[in-house]
Amino acid sequence: MSSLENTVARLLTAEGALVEPVSPDGLSIVASPEVQAALGIPEWSCIGFGAELPPNAKRVTLESDWLERLSHLLDRRGKLCSLSIPKREFQATLRDPETVAAHEIVLENAVYRIMGTTEAMTRYLLVVFHFTAVSDEKREELLTFCVNESNGACAEHLHEPLLSDVARFARTDLANHVEPPQSLALSRLAPMFDQALKTRTRLQLAPFLTGMERRMTRDMERLHTYHSDLRKEAFARLEEKIKKDELEESRQREKLRMTAIEREFLSKVNDLQRKYALSVKIEPIQALRIVLPVTRLGLTFMRRKGTRAYHLDWNPISKKLDNLPCEGCYSPSASRLLCDAKLHFLCRNCLSECPSCHKSFCRACHASGCPSCSGSDRQLRSGIVLTPVNVE
Repeated sequence: MSSLENTVARLLTAEGALVEPVSPDGLSIVASPEVQAALGIPEWSCIGFGAELPPNAKRVTLESDWLERLSHLLDRRGKLCSLSIPKREFQATLRDPETVAAHEIVLENAVYRIMGTTEAMTRYLLVVFHFTAVSDEKREELLTFCVNESNGACAEHLHEPLLSDVARFARTDLANHVEPPQSLALSRLAPMFDQALKTRTRLQLAPFLTGMERRMTRDMERLHTYHSDLRKEAFARLEEKIKKDELEESRQREKLRMTAIEREFLSKVNDLQRKYALSVKIEPIQALRIVLPVTRLGLTFMRRKGTRAYHLDWNPISKKLDNLPCEGCYSPSASRLLCDAKLHFLCRNCLSECPSCHKSFCRACHASGCPSCSGSDRQLRSGIVLTPVNVE
């Protein structure tokens, strides 16, 4: 039985349908009224998954509409899964915290000191998102974000090993339920996810945006060349009429023609901007909240005369320390800087110069814009304009 066939069989059985395997690679289904309504099938039906189908069977593949039908059957169930794993399930421990911290904590303008290590339980939240970007082309991708709920640290390294091991732990007899630890409030997690999604979506869309901008620039140049040539021809005719001292009415027609060319050019530019406007839709698919035993490093970060206490967790699944978050944009970059005011952890972009006054400022302290000139980080793209021509 294939993985897809096994998944469909288990799902239908859980929903109260009677399922029996039939040859070759098929399932015979006796569905309840609820399953019939959700899947759009009669009370008795047969489906197939292989190259050869059973008699009167409908083919089910990953490309067919059956995945959408099954999602209707599930509704919102299974969107959030929770799992608590006791320490006895793991053998690995952190033996040399100084060496691990030296390799994994990268600071550019500050230092840190390890104050001690303790054994603790922490809660990770892993969310898988689906985003769709639509412009002149369409692109769909999956995006994952994992955060340690005890301190907001990013745990990108936990994604792949966690998903590969979670099935093993889900089948393990975990009779001794682990009490979940304290975690960040939803009011702090929501803005964090919002900013992290914006940053990570931009990074994943970078090749798509590069191609789109290249096509837009090519179309803009063609449009500019075409209308510039028309305008030059109209201007040449106008100059010729001026030399021949023709009537003002004749000159005015050429001027009106040049105005019409400019107006048409601006209209075509607006059409191109609408064509290449990018719309991005992001929606969560599934979330996994898992309680894990960790080794917790108590840290003190020092920048000039300021100090900040913080902790980072080392978990036995990925065998890595969590990453310091960029509290400005939550980018996945490794190196961090600290601001002078509140010692926020920042990436280089979030402690960079203002494009207007060229003074560096912290984007976590001043999210609305530069405090010196009240400028914004938005850089407006200048459009292509026709070269002005002075007419005597």
